[in-house]
Amino acid sequence: MENLIEKSVEQIKDRIEFWFLKYFNKTKTDFNGSEIFTLFELLNAELRAELKKRLNLYPNEIPVLVLKISKSEFIINTTKKFVRINSDSTEIIDYAEFEWHNGYKSFVVDKEKKIITKHDGHFAEFV
Repeated sequence: MENLIEKSVEQIKDRIEFWFLKYFNKTKTDFNGSEIFTLFELLNAELRAELKKRLNLYPNEIPVLVLKISKSEFIINTTKKFVRINSDSTEIIDYAEFEWHNGYKSFVVDKEKKIITKHDGHFAEFV
């Protein structure tokens, strides 16, 4: 059995933001909240407040990322779950519902050439 490493909600938020910024190879200052996929904290205050009302946040849970599907539909990534919000409903998937990461199969990547699986088109079957 693996030893689990516990992280604070702030550490989890920082890690999600790190992955997001690293993926786009940008800094936080490159975003302003108007992007289709952006940081939740950069949304205008009115939209943030409206969405937070529908998130059913746990104590010490922080919304981190938001994907704007349309004017009335969003997918929000928090430190504990994914939430899909539209004008009619809210759908929630807690991280605890995921048993394990079954993503790309492992394969050797040439680290000296800095080949990155997703960016450079070196895909493996998703299982």
